[in-house]
Amino acid sequence: MSTNAHPDLTWFKILDDFREACVLRKNGRHEESEDLLKRILPEKIAEWSRLSLPAGTNRRLQLETMFREEQLRVDDAFFLQRLVTHQIEEHLLPKLCFMV
Repeated sequence: MSTNAHPDLTWFKILDDFREACVLRKNGRHEESEDLLKRILPEKIAEWSRLSLPAGTNRRLQLETMFREEQLRVDDAFFLQRLVTHQIEEHLLPKLCFMV
């Protein structure tokens, strides 16, 4: 991608790839996660680093904040998934089986 690419589009690709890497890792797909983290993301981050951003943008802080927030977001999503699964298994499925 050329250096006149839209920084927001590149940023959202980085965010999406990092989120995907977190989800893959949570699902035990470590090799795919590592590929994103060690091969794909560094290339995209390097590309984003070459783009023009507004003056005063702290790229390192922006990346660190995104990494932290996305890890928390994925952790929260998996926590909620476990809660919902538990509720379905413990409460809904028995009632459905009783009805059948």
